[in-house]
Amino acid sequence: MAYKGPSYGMSAEVKAKIHGKYSVDTENAVREWMEGQLGISIDRGEFPVGGEGLQRFLKDGEILRQLICHFKPGAIPAPKKKHVGEFAKTKHREMIEMVMRVAGELGVKNQSMFDVNDLYESRNMTQVLEFIVSLGGAVQKLPNFSGPTLGPKPSDENRRHFTDEEIKAARNSQISMQAGTNKCASMAGTRVGMPRHIADLTGEEKPKHAPAASDDAQ
Repeated sequence: MAYKGPSYGMSAEVKAKIHGKYSVDTENAVREWMEGQLGISIDRGEFPVGGEGLQRFLKDGEILRQLICHFKPGAIPAPKKKHVGEFAKTKHREMIEMVMRVAGELGVKNQSMFDVNDLYESRNMTQVLEFIVSLGGAVQKLPNFSGPTLGPKPSDENRRHFTDEEIKAARNSQISMQAGTNKCASMAGTRVGMPRHIADLTGEEKPKHAPAASDDAQ
């Protein structure tokens, strides 16, 4: 996901709505999962629960990189040196972008991704949590997965495989139905030769025939 740059003018109301959706229970589950998978301990004194602490813990992208490489070794190289200043900010954002790219390869859907500034500037930590939970579900399908789980495992696609004979039979049946058949045709119940009342249909009055002249009139 490309870095979109800072978002200016976000109202206090919008920020409050985003913060209101934040789940501490989900954060605790995410913390426990990362600790179990990476064998680390997140200091709750230095990084308290509630969003901001987790944001500072994940901000530079290094823990997320380690998490990705835990499931796909070597996918993202470790930084050769620690950067400082403005250059460090650029490198941190690049790291986060690489994390999401590889996460997509592991099966995380686009709708679960987050914008770099959602994490780096703490714009939407709820979306960051959703990303990690989705990652936790996606990696459960890996053949070498082990350890604690997080999130539901994605369901396997139900694909059906047909033999050549079954496909041919289905195709022939479809062609036969499209061509039609008269084996079951019947005229039962059909009335043929109904008289047409032309005068009634046209609204014209039928001509009346004069009575035949009698012999007396002649």
